Amino acid sequence: MTPHSFSYTRNSRDFHYVTMLFVIYTVLFLMYLVIDVVWWILAFGVTATLPAIWEIISNRKSGLYLTNNKLKCWSGRHKLEISFTDIDYIRFDTRFDFSVRVSALTVDDKTIRLPYDALPNMKILESACKAHGLRTKRKHFLFAER
Repeated sequence: MTPHSFSYTRNSRDFHYVTMLFVIYTVLFLMYLVIDVVWWILAFGVTATLPAIWEIISNRKSGLYLTNNKLKCWSGRHKLEISFTDIDYIRFDTRFDFSVRVSALTVDDKTIRLPYDALPNMKILESACKAHGLRTKRKHFLFAER
């Protein structure tokens, strides 16, 4: 019996992403009205959000797809496709900020980092990888090692 394919897609116009920007601009506006903050602090706050605005405008798509024999991953114009026979295992690296980076380690000792914005919840991804017969390893708070 072979597992079903697994797919995950997202775009940049996520409700939480837009809500975050709305809250930031509301706080900046209230700072201007209530405490009469200087203009360069407001300019710094607006400048810091420009990449997020560009993400919403461009609405970049990303995602991951697992079939019975391939892992496909994309983020914007970057595309990645790896056959399961080329993958030794999938490594989940937990960083000091508690984010998780996912890498595919190949049988010829190459490390291929999967794009962060193309990944679902790590528990879901790990169970999907195991269901497709891929070995997984977890590393906590360590630098990259084989």
